[in-house]
Parts: sequence; structure tokens; C-alpha cells
Amino acid sequence: MTPILALFLPFIDTHSDGYFEIALIFAVFFLGGFSLLHGYRNHHHNSLPSILFIVGIVLFVIGLSHHDDSLIAYHTILMVAGGIFSAIGQLYNLKLSHL
Repeated sequence: MTPILALFLPFIDTHSDGYFEIALIFAVFFLGGFSLLHGYRNHHHNSLPSILFIVGIVLFVIGLSHHDDSLIAYHTILMVAGGIFSAIGQLYNLKLSHL
């Protein structure tokens, strides 16, 4: 569920004040973090999924700082890239946990 939320963050919050986007980033961070921690501790002991996920979260946070109207292209690019990185980290964690 969190990779899907992360990929759609830039499109969900285009006309609001940003609080919804921040809440979704926190949800993605906590849900994804628990999932990655469980996979790391109990299944695969590989840190690459966590690194990819953290890069995605960092891109989300940087993207939030570019929420101005004049920088909306940077905001969109950073948020989409953050969604892709966090989704890849989650999916790689899932693959390592089930094989």
C-alpha cells in the first residue's frame, strides 16, 4: 500500500495547503520503516532496500521545500522521484523477504 501512496503523492495534493501531503509522507515513512525494519531483522539482513527508501524520503522532504508556484516543476520532479525510490525500496524488500 505504501508504494502506491508514495507514487501518487504529487497528484493528490495539488490544490491544498500541503498538510495532507505532509501527513501522507509521515504515513509512508512510518509504515514503510516498520516494513523495512521487519524485513531486515527477520528475513534478509540487506540494507539496500532501506537505503533506497531513505533516499526516497529525503527527496520527499526536499520536494516539500519547493512547493512554491514558481518551483512547482522541481516539486513535482522531486516528489515523483521520491515515490519511485521509496516504492523500489519497498518492492525490493518484499522480494528479499519472500525468497
